[in-house]
Amino acid sequence: MKPLAALFVPLVLLAGGTSGADEPRWTLSDDRKVVTIAADARPEAAELRPVGVERGMALTIVQAAEGRFALHANWPLMAGTDYRLYLESGGKERVLSVSVPAVAAPPAAAARLSPEMPVLPANILRLHLFFDTPMARGQVADHVRLIDARGREIPHAFLNLGVELWSADQRRLTLMLDPGRLKRGVGPNLALGAPLEPGNRYAVEALAGMRDARNRPLARGLRHWFVAGVAERTAISPDEWRIDAVSGELRVRFGRAMDEPSVIRTLRLRGRGTSSATAVPRLAEDGSALWPLATVPEGSSLELLVGPGLEDAAGNTICGAFEVETGHAETCCEPVVLSIAGIP
Repeated sequence: MKPLAALFVPLVLLAGGTSGADEPRWTLSDDRKVVTIAADARPEAAELRPVGVERGMALTIVQAAEGRFALHANWPLMAGTDYRLYLESGGKERVLSVSVPAVAAPPAAAARLSPEMPVLPANILRLHLFFDTPMARGQVADHVRLIDARGREIPHAFLNLGVELWSADQRRLTLMLDPGRLKRGVGPNLALGAPLEPGNRYAVEALAGMRDARNRPLARGLRHWFVAGVAERTAISPDEWRIDAVSGELRVRFGRAMDEPSVIRTLRLRGRGTSSATAVPRLAEDGSALWPLATVPEGSSLELLVGPGLEDAAGNTICGAFEVETGHAETCCEPVVLSIAGIP
């Protein structure tokens, strides 16, 4: 959709402002995800672009009331940013200027990388960057990279899916290394080699120029160093885990780097013979899962439920290894249940 200069309508307004008439021409919802406009006819298409950007995001159009339409964005508009709203109706285009006010708040920061362990498998599949505030989309390719010990970027290390893998609150970014380079003997692996070599030192960087959902640059970037260890190519075996109670917490030591969102999603504790489970675990820096004993059901007979969707950082599951021949992958749908005894 190309803007038509003859149809440009300059309405540089703050949210809830007016165009000179008593009725606002547009308003912005508190969560900055819905632009409501006044229009005589329903727009057939709507697109929102930051000023100076050639491509934007299409908006979902919903009639809010007579003569008013709500345009729903996929993610919040960035505070302190000027947008152009392109509306198409009856073969004509109209362009509105939408200026989102800046919000005074402390600058954002990249908080941590998961897994946090100093040694990670050379065939690691997923890494997660956590931020202390919701982040803007569309900037990962320019601001997040994998570097070697000399500070050189590893080219084509991350899988380019065409979309960025953010959590719903836009605080966690998932980075996937290219599976084709991790699996031995397949095309990308043969052509480019594996991104990580065992024994070498690497870092994931989030550069300070990265902006949050309020259009503020990071107060500081993140550079997390780790050593690539031996590749992990075996299925997860819960029978090999070490489970104990230390300093008021129940601890599960996996013996390998795990995928943090998977652990939080699939592991639960419950009292034996009951159906109720405790709160979700948290992951410690050493990669183990922790539950405060205050949340553990009373009594010393516990069970640890391990959902079939559990994955380690290299993509292995309790059903099988990530790297298997095509057509030989195993599936399972039943959880594993581990009995725990002697917990005070």
